[in-house]
Amino acid sequence: MALFTPLCVSVDGMLGPKASCFLKQLSERLAYKWESNYGTIMSWVRTRITFAIIRALILCLSGSRTKW
Repeated sequence: MALFTPLCVSVDGMLGPKASCFLKQLSERLAYKWESNYGTIMSWVRTRITFAIIRALILCLSGSRTKW
C-alpha cells in the first residue's frame, strides 16, 4: 500500500512530523542496506535534503534558466 507523505519544511528549517518519520524510516533502511551506522546515514540524508531544498529555493528566487 502506497501513501503520500509531503515533505513539509518550515521557514526556519524545521521538518513536519510526517517528514521526520519518513527520514527516520529511510535512514534505517539505508543503514541496513549499506551496512553502515544509522547516525552517519541520517546525517547524509538530512544534508542531501537540505541541499535539494536550497537548490529549489534558489531556482524559485532567480527564475528558470530557459527563456520562454
